[in-house]
Amino acid sequence: MPQAKTPTAVLSLANVFFSTFIAVSGDVYISDLLFTSLPFPLTTGCCSQLASLASQPPCHRLCAMLGSANGAAIVSSAMKKMQVCRQNRRQRRSATCLAAGVGFLALIALSVFAAAAPATPPPAVKELTDATFEHDTQASTGATTGHWFVKFYAPWCGHCKAMANAWEDLAKALSGKINVAKLDATSNSITAKRFKIQGFPTLYYLANGKMYEYRGERSVEKLKAFAEGGWKSVEGETIPSPLTTFDVLKDELISAFLQLQGIVYHAPLPFFLLFFIGMFSGILLMCLCSLCSSKKEQKRSAVASRSVKKKD
Repeated sequence: MPQAKTPTAVLSLANVFFSTFIAVSGDVYISDLLFTSLPFPLTTGCCSQLASLASQPPCHRLCAMLGSANGAAIVSSAMKKMQVCRQNRRQRRSATCLAAGVGFLALIALSVFAAAAPATPPPAVKELTDATFEHDTQASTGATTGHWFVKFYAPWCGHCKAMANAWEDLAKALSGKINVAKLDATSNSITAKRFKIQGFPTLYYLANGKMYEYRGERSVEKLKAFAEGGWKSVEGETIPSPLTTFDVLKDELISAFLQLQGIVYHAPLPFFLLFFIGMFSGILLMCLCSLCSSKKEQKRSAVASRSVKKKD
């Protein structure tokens, strides 16, 4: 019985399918695997023809399936494209490996340079704040971190700016023996109130739970002599305890009252005018609230009386 020929539409579809897949993927072996699962129905004769082609090499099988004179040219072109794709893949892999190697070497070089570079030394003068003062100095809680020479300053103070270099030199000269620090009293008001700072700069030497104020010449030699033992000749005061939350609130209320008192003293008429306006507004608001509540009570009583009458 003669074998049924593969329909022209099937061959055309196979032509498009296989040539496109080879041109895109560049892999004849994978297209050969897909050969047994074409996405279109085949007749019995077509299936037998495909089975007879299965024993042939992939390229010959495709040529037979294409069923055209230029089938070999199409497959040859596809194979060339496949070789080009493989070469491109190899080149990309080589470039990727080269870039990875260069990046790895650069990372190693940076690590070596970072390890060899000298570490940035900490500042000679320690900067204290409200949050770190007691933790670092332990002024009233044991003083286990050593003695501290602290400068309370203000950024706008000319005398503070004039002695800035001397304070830095003092910190370097006493490094490892005495802690030299500074605190901005304008932005750390809690610690400034604790030590009752009223002028700038104020210099306190903190040792053994007491504070010794320095009032001498602000040269490096004089400051160094005071820190190395001169403070013992000065009468010390007990270091005040850290302020509690209640102390801070109390100081804020006192400050607000003093500001209000100054307003009353310097501008009494506007103050009393605002006071009476506020008092009148409060009384008016209370009257409106009482009126609204009385109306609601009247409505409730009226509704209750109506419901009683309906029941009767």
